[in-house]
Amino acid sequence: MLFWFLAGLAAVSTFAVVSSALKATTAGADAYGDLVEVVVASSDLGFGHVIDTGDTELASVPASMVPTGAVDAHPVGRTVRHPILAGEAVASERLAPGGSVGVAALLEPGERAVAIPMPAHRSPFEVGQVVDVLATTDPSQARGRSPTSLVADGAVVVAVDDAGITVATSQAGAERLATALSYAVISVAIRG
Repeated sequence: MLFWFLAGLAAVSTFAVVSSALKATTAGADAYGDLVEVVVASSDLGFGHVIDTGDTELASVPASMVPTGAVDAHPVGRTVRHPILAGEAVASERLAPGGSVGVAALLEPGERAVAIPMPAHRSPFEVGQVVDVLATTDPSQARGRSPTSLVADGAVVVAVDDAGITVATSQAGAERLATALSYAVISVAIRG
């Protein structure tokens, strides 16, 4: 008899605790507004990743926590311009515009992509790294100045292959880099 009394008491206590927790959770959800369905990343999506069917999923989140520009349909085929963490709502400003492909999808408005030839054995670069591009001319022609100058500051590597790397830079940086490629030795420094 004592056993059944204690079992009943445990059941009533468990019900009270679960009921209280459920009410607290519901009250917290009400404070953030109605739930809406948005597309979230299923795993971390890095710079340059082209979204596939398994990369995103629908999730219900409080309306007040949905970022501006959150997409409501799976953005299959779109390229990630800014990393998206697993569970984070996918916002359109983190993606390349629809229809952009390849290197062009990784460029911000106004940027230009410039290819820099370099031997494969000297290419420790990865897409997404930020680099500075330097040009060095003949020191005997420097006329008191440093023979090395910065031609593209804070360029982003958008492609790497056996022939070299391609970097995204401003229009002015692209012009300086194109000029330097014609007469100088080019060095690429990875920024920390």
